Amino acid sequence: MKTFQKSLLMIAPLLAFQAHAEEQWQFQITPYIWGVSQQGDIGQTDVPLVGDMVVELDMSFSDIAERLDSAALIAFKASKGDWVIWTDYIYMKLVDDLSMTIGNSGLTIANTDITARETFWDLDVGYRLINNADYDFYLYGGIRQVDIDTVASIQFQGPGQNAQRVSIGDDWLDPLIGVISNWQFAEKWSLIGQLELGGFGVGSDSSFQLALTANQTLSDSWSMRYALRYVDVDYDDNGFVFDTKTTGPLIGVSYSF
Repeated sequence: MKTFQKSLLMIAPLLAFQAHAEEQWQFQITPYIWGVSQQGDIGQTDVPLVGDMVVELDMSFSDIAERLDSAALIAFKASKGDWVIWTDYIYMKLVDDLSMTIGNSGLTIANTDITARETFWDLDVGYRLINNADYDFYLYGGIRQVDIDTVASIQFQGPGQNAQRVSIGDDWLDPLIGVISNWQFAEKWSLIGQLELGGFGVGSDSSFQLALTANQTLSDSWSMRYALRYVDVDYDDNGFVFDTKTTGPLIGVSYSF
């Protein structure tokens, strides 16, 4: 009897591995729209001939939509058994023109044309720790690449003042860890919660993400996503400051295959 039990213990991992090997990869692609508002500080300190160019942001969704030149937001997920891999890509380009007082430059008012690009690209790998009939729980880790690129063309007021082109920005990688829970509370509806921490002084000083998503199944291949997402990033390096809170509702359509 003991020999039989030992044999079962030895072959159980092989049986589990074989079961996962026989499962098929499943894929899902989700383009989406995120109605963001953004608050915080962004800019560069000690810019030559200009001084500090750190702007306090308080932009509503309508403010951002008015200045939005282009955007691309898309997520892709691949899953097999208890494992899941996904990537989330966010790109936004904003353009604006404004008059501003330059910090400690000794100059007064400047007319400024601004082009700002923000890119966030996440790559994560997760493992399902709980797998019940109507509830799943995942632990995941990954990285986020952030690229902030702002170009300001500044025309100072006053005789003899020349225009100056200033590039502000930086790029960095953040490690990420997080959890995701998925509760199937109705036949065609599930509720997905996500909590994520990152940065840890490796890239940004800290980052935090909280998202709550309602997923509506339309067919075997199609579903809708309705979400609220909050992202907080605190980065300060080489005089570049990106301390922002980005939040808003999200809607997307998913195709599974």
